[in-house]
Amino acid sequence: SDLGPTKTVQSPDGTLNVRRGMSGNFELITKLNNGDKVHIRSEGYKYIGNNAVLNDWVSISLEDTMEHIGFVNRNFLKAI
Repeated sequence: SDLGPTKTVQSPDGTLNVRRGMSGNFELITKLNNGDKVHIRSEGYKYIGNNAVLNDWVSISLEDTMEHIGFVNRNFLKAI
């Protein structure tokens, strides 16, 4: 029942693209607006050599749900 950390969208142009995968090359699912609240479900990793390090992408759900809706760039999410 843990929904994960709650964040709010804060993007310079006022919207944040939600993608099907962890890259801007994946299909656009929807857009969120500044102020929308989301939960981080899981964080993306990449490997540098044998070390796993966080990448810029996270899986999100909308506020008060546990349903995965897609991936967004973490740099446009701010702590509440």
